[in-house]
Amino acid sequence: MSIDLTKASEIAGFVGACLVDGDTGLMLTSHGGGGLDLEAVAAQSTEVFKTQNSAVAALRLNDPMEEMLVTLGRRVHILRPLSNLPGTFLWVALDRTRANLGMARLQVKALEESLSL
Repeated sequence: MSIDLTKASEIAGFVGACLVDGDTGLMLTSHGGGGLDLEAVAAQSTEVFKTQNSAVAALRLNDPMEEMLVTLGRRVHILRPLSNLPGTFLWVALDRTRANLGMARLQVKALEESLSL
C-alpha cells in the first residue's frame, strides 16, 4: 500500500502524521515526525482509539467516531478514522502555538478524503 501523507505538511503547525492499523497498532505509512518515534505513537494511539471505540459500543451510541482530539501542553493530536477503510485511522500532530485547530480539522478531513487506498 503506497499512501502519500505529504499534504499533511501544509497544515499550520504540522509536526508529523501517520496512517495506523487500529487493530494491530502497526504504522502503515508516515510523514514528518519532529523527533517523535512514530512507530511508538502508532502503537500507543491505537490503545486510545480502541478504548474510545469500546466506550461508544458499550454505551450503544450508534454514532460513529468522526475524530478525536488530544490536547497537550505543546501539541494537539488529531485521530481520524478512515471511512473507506474501517479499523484504520489517520494521526496528525500539530504544534499548538502555530496551529489553527478549526482549519486543521478541516484539512485533516480533506486529507482523509483525498487518500487513495
